[in-house]
Amino acid sequence: MEVYANEGVEDFVDYTPVSPVIKWKDGVPRDEKEDAEIAAIRTDGRPTLDQSRAIKRLDGVNDEEADAILAAIESDEVREAPPVASPSVFRQFDAVPEEVDDDAEGG
Repeated sequence: MEVYANEGVEDFVDYTPVSPVIKWKDGVPRDEKEDAEIAAIRTDGRPTLDQSRAIKRLDGVNDEEADAILAAIESDEVREAPPVASPSVFRQFDAVPEEVDDDAEGG
C-alpha cells in the first residue's frame, strides 16, 4: 500500500513488501529431557543427534568452535584410555626350538 501511495514521490525507492510469517507456540516451555526420552523410545535407544550438532545446540557455538571442542574430547579420550594390546600381538610367535631326544642319538 505504501508503494502505491508513494508513486511519483521524488526520492522514493520502490521495494517489494514482505509479509512476516509467525509460528505461534502454545507458550508452555519445552521439556528437553522429556523430548530426549521420547526420542530414545521411538528410535529404540539409537542416537538422534550427532555430537557436533549437540555441542552447537547446547553450547551455542559455531562449526569451528564445535570442531575444536570435539578435537579436545578426542585427544582426552586417547590420552586417558587404558593401553590396549593390538590383536596382531597374539598372532606373533617365536620359533619353538626342537626338543632333542638324548636317547635317540645313541648317547
